Amino acid sequence: MKAVGVRFLFVLDSENRLAGLVTSTDIQGEKPLRYLQSVDCTLASCSREDVLVRHVMIPFEQWEVSDYSDVERARVSHVVESFRVAGRRHLVVTENGMVRGIFSATRVEQALGIQMDIVRTARSFAEIESALMR
Repeated sequence: MKAVGVRFLFVLDSENRLAGLVTSTDIQGEKPLRYLQSVDCTLASCSREDVLVRHVMIPFEQWEVSDYSDVERARVSHVVESFRVAGRRHLVVTENGMVRGIFSATRVEQALGIQMDIVRTARSFAEIESALMR
């Protein structure tokens, strides 16, 4: 990802079906450490090299997506607000259950000459607990 300058990749399963997505934040953030501290893996038996993409990716079923029919009528300000609400730097657009495109906060910032303050907020008690345990 670093070599080609991307911060977002789709993850395919062994049958080349879309399984999830992974971002540079997922890889460099707290997710690898959370996996190492999980029941599935203890620090005594696992090392950072044992962390796989499937341990840190966002599974397809958990994606927050925008429908293409909404996006095609949206103003740019709506897209900017969607980044803030989602707390993510990428927004996936789907149509009839298929990926139609991706918005990148970096590209939008460059095009508009602005800097967006995108803060990931907790959306479940588990995320709140994780934040408090840091």
